[in-house]
Amino acid sequence: MSKEEEVELGKQLIGELRQSFARGDWDETTRTYEQIAGMKTDRAVRLEATCLAVRALVAIQQRSAARHLLKIVAKAEYKKPAHYEFLARAYLDLKQYKGAADACNRAEELRLAEMK
Repeated sequence: MSKEEEVELGKQLIGELRQSFARGDWDETTRTYEQIAGMKTDRAVRLEATCLAVRALVAIQQRSAARHLLKIVAKAEYKKPAHYEFLARAYLDLKQYKGAADACNRAEELRLAEMK
């Protein structure tokens, strides 16, 4: 499968992931995440998918696995405020308020920098 095809499939799968998350279908959310995680797709798609998977894992009381996934994506630097907003929501679901506050602050810094 070519890189372009994987990126396109990743976009389709993130749509499915969003729908299953919105329905509260946590098993389907985590299964779809596993498909995305094994692909080479856009970084933003991987980040959103991971954050939604973290939130789904918290919902089914798999907090240890959720913390592990969040650590993987939280280390990186991101360029868009929305990316930090994804992280903040995942931190909030895990009740890690300092991480949520840091992500919100970074999102605000980026938002202010965009306006300049």
